[in-house]
Amino acid sequence: MVNNVLKTLLISFVLIFLSSCTIPSTYSRKNIQKAIRNICKDEFSIDVKVRFSGETIWIYAPFEKLITEDGQWNRKAQDTRVKIFLALGRVFLSMDNPPKLYCLLSSNIKETGLDTYTIGYIPDMIKFNLGFISLEERDKRIVFLSFPNPSAIG
Repeated sequence: MVNNVLKTLLISFVLIFLSSCTIPSTYSRKNIQKAIRNICKDEFSIDVKVRFSGETIWIYAPFEKLITEDGQWNRKAQDTRVKIFLALGRVFLSMDNPPKLYCLLSSNIKETGLDTYTIGYIPDMIKFNLGFISLEERDKRIVFLSFPNPSAIG
């Protein structure tokens, strides 16, 4: 009986102690641009430009070949875009107050001069990463726009 009481007190003490500890956020709005650039560069060898404006984080990623001749995504470009989204998700999940929107601008800087914008709501990205919404539901909440942009060449 005494052992049970001691175990209960010990477990209660540990639970109270652990629940009172807080883990600080890894990233803040102050260093969000640098964090995204560094993760993309250091872990994936991707050079991106990042700008933070109001409640939107803008990511610019130039590609030599974004779209194939038959109008499909270039496999390498698509893999790079997925890695950029992994970096974004990691940063947003580790922030105490993430911005509301993201916009990934992928630009074809050779041949066609095409810009594609992927715009999404960051709380939806976080919900998806935590498994609270499905891939299909997340895709309904993302805006995808493409525009010819001859000035993107070079």
